[in-house]
Amino acid sequence: MHHTASSAAPAAVPADAGRTTPRARLRRRSVDVHRLSAEQRATLSAQLYEVYCDSVAGLDRQAFDAEVLASDDTRLALFYAANGTLAGFAYRRFDHVEHAGRRHAVICAGVYFRRGHKGGAAGGRFGLGESLRFKLRHPRTPLAYMTRSASPAVYRLLAGTMPRIYPHPHVATPPDVDATFRAVHARRGYQPVADSPWVVRSIAVPTQPGRLNHLRGDPLVEYYLGENPHFAQGNALLVWIPLDLRNVVGAALRLGWRRLRGH
Repeated sequence: MHHTASSAAPAAVPADAGRTTPRARLRRRSVDVHRLSAEQRATLSAQLYEVYCDSVAGLDRQAFDAEVLASDDTRLALFYAANGTLAGFAYRRFDHVEHAGRRHAVICAGVYFRRGHKGGAAGGRFGLGESLRFKLRHPRTPLAYMTRSASPAVYRLLAGTMPRIYPHPHVATPPDVDATFRAVHARRGYQPVADSPWVVRSIAVPTQPGRLNHLRGDPLVEYYLGENPHFAQGNALLVWIPLDLRNVVGAALRLGWRRLRGH
């Protein structure tokens, strides 16, 4: 979700709550929610919600807070433009589910940027870094990313970055992935809107879907539209991404190559 307007930097966030890292033309600061006071959390929430509303709709302020800031396990990446304004943010937390006698970890995450800022790659690097951190600490725990792809642009970015992603136009979803997917689906309480459990209600409905028309003809975009033709009316296509080391390293190499080429 790429998106213009400006917002003050969250001055209420203490310096020891995160770190600053240059990322091309965006400066990144990581913030752990558990380190914020209630007042700091409320101040930051207002700024993040402004960014969210600049690009998409679907959550009121209370629901947004519950999704992004309610869990102390949440880590945020705040991205700043060269002029110091908040251009976008990413967040992640971990869910855990028992399935077939084994404990699985599943990332819940999202990336939002103001119009005029392309932050998908920066958000992807944040997510991959968090995945690697988890795998280094818990090498025996299976890890995956399950998210609602709210538009064909989101699916195209994910499927073009990750070597393995489900559903995919050319690869059938393995039975073990489908079974774990359904267990997490039930735990999170997604609301299916079609016969397929992969299409659910979205929390990030694009406010200007016509801006995506230039993507028509791309095979991944056409596949997404075949699976979820009503994304502009508030439907999202769920995706499941295994985050084993092979998939994470493969995605990191793809992102690194694009960065070298200036994409």
